Amino acid sequence: MRLGALLAGLVAASAVSANNGNGKGNAKPGKPGKNGKGKPNIVLILTDDQDLSTLSPDVLPHLYGQIAAEGTHFTQFFAPVSLCCPSRVSLLRAQHAHNHNVTYVSEPYGGWPIFNKLGYTHQTILNFMQEAGYGTYYTGKLMNGHNIDNCASLPVSGVTEGEFLVDPWTYDYWSPGFCDVNTGQIAVHNGSYSSDVVAQKVLGHLDTALSKDEPFFVVAAPIGPHSHIPGAKNSNDYIPGMSIPQYRPQDAGKFADHSIERHEGFNPDFPTGVSWVKDLPRLNQTQIDHLDDWHRARLRALQPIDALIGDVFAKLDAAGPGKTLGFEEDTRVPLFVRGPGVEKGRVDTTGSWGIVDLGRTILDLGGAKTSYENDGQAIDLFGKGDKKHDNGKHLGQTNGHGNGNIGNAPGNSGNAPGHNKPDANDNPRHALSEYWILAIEEGPWAHPPRPNNTYRTLRVSDGEHKYSYSVWCTGERELHDLNEDPHQVRNLLKAHNDLGRFAAFNASAPAAASAASLDLASRGLEGSLDEDTKRVAERLDALLLVLKTCQGQQCREPWASLFPTGEVTSFADALDAGYDGYFQNLPRVKFDECALGYQARRERPLWEDAWAWKAQENMVVQS
Repeated sequence: MRLGALLAGLVAASAVSANNGNGKGNAKPGKPGKNGKGKPNIVLILTDDQDLSTLSPDVLPHLYGQIAAEGTHFTQFFAPVSLCCPSRVSLLRAQHAHNHNVTYVSEPYGGWPIFNKLGYTHQTILNFMQEAGYGTYYTGKLMNGHNIDNCASLPVSGVTEGEFLVDPWTYDYWSPGFCDVNTGQIAVHNGSYSSDVVAQKVLGHLDTALSKDEPFFVVAAPIGPHSHIPGAKNSNDYIPGMSIPQYRPQDAGKFADHSIERHEGFNPDFPTGVSWVKDLPRLNQTQIDHLDDWHRARLRALQPIDALIGDVFAKLDAAGPGKTLGFEEDTRVPLFVRGPGVEKGRVDTTGSWGIVDLGRTILDLGGAKTSYENDGQAIDLFGKGDKKHDNGKHLGQTNGHGNGNIGNAPGNSGNAPGHNKPDANDNPRHALSEYWILAIEEGPWAHPPRPNNTYRTLRVSDGEHKYSYSVWCTGERELHDLNEDPHQVRNLLKAHNDLGRFAAFNASAPAAASAASLDLASRGLEGSLDEDTKRVAERLDALLLVLKTCQGQQCREPWASLFPTGEVTSFADALDAGYDGYFQNLPRVKFDECALGYQARRERPLWEDAWAWKAQENMVVQS
């Protein structure tokens, strides 16, 4: 579902990873790491609030010329939560948000203080990579709530050297303020463009890392193309107010002919969606013109980040012969990979991946282990799911030193001791997105944060089947056939939703629900749907029932929970009419109310293994 161009909080990440001859192949042998040879060097570049519309060769020539053209494009890649803090934590811990429970950008549901309160400070991929022998470097934004008052008292751990953008200057493009990870000292760069300062510091850290006798993990996290929020003299005077992204003078004339794509989902004649989305008014021409200006500003704000990609490759090339690996990630689909063993020009349309998996992949590349059971599956960088692409020369192969099994090979290192079960040989065919707090808009016509924005969304891409299925706290549901409806404007469950009205939600009094409201979530789908749609919806609801509280291996292999004896391993298998009775008798995913924050007790029923096929066959399950 597309919430419109005014909605903020989307997360994007671009990544470039480098193996300077530390792996097998034709590259010159590199320096060994402290804890073993053969570990690849990794440079990760995270962009903030980027979306799919920004991705084109004329906008990002270094990305496309130096990564996309030389590697593989993964077309199914998703943010687990469409908001920066939850998604950053999912990357840092390789966990879904329902497990790490950082669900918003500020207290009491999220932000840097809550991250610390939950005890995660010493349990991130930065810490685990250090334990695996890596030098770690981080420059730029970490997460909201990291400010001048707590940067010293709540220090970041797991970072060898680094500088973090802190409030009240995090989103100020022309007065960025940084906190040094080792000294706690604040430095404000008045009149300097934020992304240029980040690039300068990152390249300096790269020089340091290249000079040392250890593998390195370098993170660059500029704010582009996020909205501009002017800073203040102190945090008490800081009043966030988002405006059009700022850009450098040399980029001012670029992309004048670009505009937001006018696809079927843009400013529709008739309302689509559910909850508050279906009540949005149409945009007028003044608003549309402003959105086009905003879009062009975002493209311009990405220019120094694209230049950083070119500078990183230039520096790595200057350091000596070697191969490189690159990732490029956006809020919904784009992931580009380049490196040894990665086929040029390949397009992977089968696997569904997310930021949780990116965190797991980094861990596996470095041979690092989490101290808890993580949820990610290492991304199939080398086409191991398609045997014709498996040439045996893969980034991370280590000649017996460390763990180079990336993707689907036995021995993946991302799990804690006792959780080293190999992942399935097939690529994942599902992606989970979650949201529990308020919808945030930006710009001059922004609405105050909207309630009624709690939902769970499942996307399935399994052979010929491509669906998006959402359950909202209002009781409404959405089902879109993405083959026929890629812009998600024709909800196949609209007739089901229209059978009853839904109580208005007051965030301050969520229990004030109308007794006359129909609880569509608690009853079946009978009567409102044709048999084929009903069958698809029941399967998707069951899969979401498992995934909405999954942990570890269950997140990677949800069909194994529904069918523990292996009768069904794919969505296509599950559509067999012989399983209709089983799926009809499973409880439905639902919310008791539109409460703020993740509260499992308000989302019952929670999956129980006793409900599984063959475990209690012919049992009628009641929620």
